[in-house]
Amino acid sequence: MTFLFKNDSRGFSLIELLVASSIFIVASFIGVSSTLVVVDANRNARAISIVMSNLDFALEEMVRNGRTGISYHCGGGDFTVEQDCPDLLAGDSTFAFFETRTDATWVYRLWPHPNGNPGDWEMQKSKNAGVNFSAVTSPEIVIKLLRFYITGTTVADLEQPQALIVIDGFVEPTGHPELRADFALQSTVVQRIPDI
Repeated sequence: MTFLFKNDSRGFSLIELLVASSIFIVASFIGVSSTLVVVDANRNARAISIVMSNLDFALEEMVRNGRTGISYHCGGGDFTVEQDCPDLLAGDSTFAFFETRTDATWVYRLWPHPNGNPGDWEMQKSKNAGVNFSAVTSPEIVIKLLRFYITGTTVADLEQPQALIVIDGFVEPTGHPELRADFALQSTVVQRIPDI
């Protein structure tokens, strides 16, 4: 049995209409898919940007308040006593200083991340000399390394107290491990109030 398609009154055959419709459907599908991919990428980029802003804010707060603070302390022990890092080459993961505007000793430290993975950390802060701590980084931020290198805390050394801060880790938006973004940050805090 043979089917013959005759041109309709507009001059198009049925096969030509089917081919044109198929091309239109494929082009529409590609266009819609591309739009959805761009929207999803934009949403994920915004999520990473928001999380990185959280980390940037936490570091900026530490640096800004540390500059106006006094009595820098590195490592454990009594946070209210000035102390250089016990091992200047290794540094330490705890930094404390007396914050002059609030008349309180602030402490920054590493703490195991809520995800429970070994080697994953979050940064915490205490505004009452280490009695109570709260997280300053969002759960999407995983810190692998946080080191403070503090020198010049004693008056006799004729050096202004300063802290070098090194942070290394990654950002991973919840439910999107493929969007992991690594970061490495470094900043220096120098006490503004003369150490005399």
